[in-house]
Amino acid sequence: MAEDEGEGVPTWIVTFADLMALLLCMFVLLLSFASMDINRYRSIADSMKEAFGVTLVSKLAGVIEKEGDIARKNIRSRTAKPIVQLELPPAEAQGPKDTEAEKIPKTLKKGPDKIIDAVEQLRKAIPDQKISDAISIEEQDGDIVLRFPDKTAFPPGTDGIAKSFLPTLRNLAEKIAGLEGQIIVSGHTDNVPINTARYRSNWDLSTARAVSVIHILVQHAGIDVSRVTAQGYADSRPLASNDTPEGRAKNRRIEIAIQVNKPIQN
Repeated sequence: MAEDEGEGVPTWIVTFADLMALLLCMFVLLLSFASMDINRYRSIADSMKEAFGVTLVSKLAGVIEKEGDIARKNIRSRTAKPIVQLELPPAEAQGPKDTEAEKIPKTLKKGPDKIIDAVEQLRKAIPDQKISDAISIEEQDGDIVLRFPDKTAFPPGTDGIAKSFLPTLRNLAEKIAGLEGQIIVSGHTDNVPINTARYRSNWDLSTARAVSVIHILVQHAGIDVSRVTAQGYADSRPLASNDTPEGRAKNRRIEIAIQVNKPIQN
C-alpha cells in the first residue's frame, strides 16, 4: 500500500492547479479592465455625472470635475484619441443677424416666383380698367387672395353675378384653374340686416354669393369640386368700421383665396 501511494500523483499538485486557475482568472479580469471600450466608459461617466451632480466630464483622461474639485478616476482606454474642441466666438462677435433676407416674408422666400407670376397672370385677366381698379389681388400668408366689392359683382341685395362682371369672372376662373391648391370663396356683408323671402339674414346672402362664384369656377373653368369651398361670414369679419357708408361698402365683398402652398385634397 505504501508503494502504491508513492507512485501516484502528489497530493499538493491539486492545490497548485487550483492556484494557477485562480491566477489565470485574475489575469483575465485585469485584461478586461485594461481594455475598456471608450463608449462603455462614456456611458459609465454619464451615469456618474447624473448620480453625483458632476458638472464637467473630461473626454481625454477620465477626469471628473465637480464644483471645481477634481476627482481622478484612473480609467484610461488604449483606443482613446485626443478630442479637438472648437471654441466658437460669442454670439455678439458673429456679426449682425439682421439681413435683408430676413426682412422678406417667409412665403416669398419659399417660392416668390410662383406667387408673383400667378398674381401677374390674374391681373392680366382683367382687361377692363375700371373693374381692375376695383379688384385687389395680393399675397396674404402664403395664399393668393382676390377681393372685389359687391357693387362690382352683384346687383344690390341679390346673389346673381352682374352681367358686366361675368366676362371678367370667367377670365379669372380660367386662370385660377391653372393654379395649384385649394380654393376658398367667402362672402361678406355689412351690418345692415336683411330679411326677405329669399334671404333670412346676411348669413344666407353672403353664402349664396360665394356659391354663385363657385358655380362659375366649376361649370365654366372645369375646376374639380374637391378643390373648392364656399363660406358665408355675413358681417362677422369686417375690413373697416360699419359706422360709415365708406366702411360698410368696403365690408360688402367677395374673397377668393387660392392656397397655392396647400396640397389639393382628394
